[in-house]
Amino acid sequence: MDYAAEEARIAVLQDLFREELGRWPVDRRKELLGELVLWGSVVPIGRSLWHGVLSQIEYIARESRVSTEDAIRALCRAETVDSFMLAFQGGLALLPSS
Repeated sequence: MDYAAEEARIAVLQDLFREELGRWPVDRRKELLGELVLWGSVVPIGRSLWHGVLSQIEYIARESRVSTEDAIRALCRAETVDSFMLAFQGGLALLPSS
């Protein structure tokens, strides 16, 4: 995949992540952002925090044998920030194989 196509794919996934988190209350979104920033301060994340987050979500998707989009949706259905971070940091395969 060429650079422009990859950047476009990443932007679409980032938009989906933002859209899914947009359903969360503002205080919960802020708490999650703080947790993700903390996570990004202790693990190698690449070019940006988003690239690190996306890399972890893609890992979860591969392990779950689902699309990256479905992994984003599943993570964002977490009822608490703690449950999101548990699944996210653990790289847990949340979804049954299709």
